[in-house]
Amino acid sequence: MSKKVNKQGIDPKVREQALAYKQCFGTESGEKVLKHLEVLCQVRNTSFVKTDEFTPADPLEMAFKEGMKKIYWHVRKYIDLDLT
Repeated sequence: MSKKVNKQGIDPKVREQALAYKQCFGTESGEKVLKHLEVLCQVRNTSFVKTDEFTPADPLEMAFKEGMKKIYWHVRKYIDLDLT
């Protein structure tokens, strides 16, 4: 089954979602929330967690941190989607 796309090659449902994200986060308050999410989701930090050379890295903690980052990047993907 093929997806419906418009002349820009974007699925109409994706376009609708992207517009909603852009409206929500395109305001001054939305930018503040997005900046807060960037910090909260630790986007600029490594997911690798190791306390010392004798303790192995915690794969569950790393997976949790990657999941947090995924939420931020999901939002960012829709905001940055070119709809022109």
